[in-house]
Parts: sequence; structure tokens; C-alpha cells
Amino acid sequence: RHKTHYNFTRAQTLRIMVPSFCTLLFVVLSAVIVNGGVDENYFYLKSNGSVTIYFSMASHDITSGETWDGLTVSGDHILIKANRKNSGQVAAYFVNGLNPADMFTTNDIVDVEPQDLNFAVIGNLSIRLEAYGLYDCGSFRLAQGHYTAHNNWWLAFPSGATNKVVACTNNGTKAKLQFHGVQDDTEYVLP
Repeated sequence: RHKTHYNFTRAQTLRIMVPSFCTLLFVVLSAVIVNGGVDENYFYLKSNGSVTIYFSMASHDITSGETWDGLTVSGDHILIKANRKNSGQVAAYFVNGLNPADMFTTNDIVDVEPQDLNFAVIGNLSIRLEAYGLYDCGSFRLAQGHYTAHNNWWLAFPSGATNKVVACTNNGTKAKLQFHGVQDDTEYVLP
């Protein structure tokens, strides 16, 4: 069993602004696992303190003929076991009912929405930050595509993600999270 390992620097660590407008570092990884012939695709969320992701998947789509072996959530990451092959079918599933401002991607400054994706999931997302409690972000979509020589990820919030700012609730109070600071296809920052 072989995993690709990534090292992250201190500069990639999250900075908390204020409880009502919080910054998080999203670290998004793809690691191919040869075992069983199904790729393991990791999506991480990191912060200065501990982070716990809660995601309940309602549905998924994958390119016809490719293997889907499920999704698991554990602590600070989502693991999607699925093979990778782009298709317009998955992109259509992902963007259905969204405006371009509702979605954003890692390391693709050209496209406002995906043309082809490997797989996509739709569900509800909440994030617990050690210092600030639970952020309920509601409906969330996560998909993986391909950009140049990298697999990239698309994130979408149907409630809106204008300028990568997402409206959530924090312990019942309105709060905002903002994604920024992309250095390559492995990093995202969310306030």
C-alpha cells in the first residue's frame, strides 16, 4: 500500500480573525493508492486548533464506467474512494442549479465553472473549530477535476459563495467563512 505524502509549512496555518468571521485553511490532497485499483482522494481542513468535519452525503455522481467505493469522514478530512476520469456528465451534475458565484476551485484561474469532473458529491457540511464551536454551512458540493498536470477540487455552496465568502451559522448566530490564499492545487483558506 503506497500513499503520496505531502509536507505543509507553518505559513499554511490558519489564522482566526474573529469568531463571527473566521479563517480556515483547506488543504486538499489527492493520493493514488494502488491497493485494489481504486484511488483514495483526500480533502483536508486544517486550523490552528483541532477541526472536525461533519458531512452527510445525499448523492454522488462519477464518470460512467469508473469505480465508486464510497466516502468516509474522519476528523479533519473527507476520503473519497473513486477512480478518476473526467466527463461533462459529472460537471453537469455538479453545476445543476448553481450560479458561477456559488462555486470556486483550487488552482484554476480560467474557468468560472467546471467543464469536466471525475466525481462529485452533494450533501450538508458542518465544521467544528476547537476555539469557536460548530459552523453549520448547509448544502455543500465537492468535486474533483483536472487542471493542467494536477487534479483540482471544486467547492460549491448553493446558498452562495460570493467572492469565496460563505454564509454559515456559528452556534446559532450568523457567521461567515471565506476561502482565500491558494498557492497551488493543495491549499485553500476559508474565513
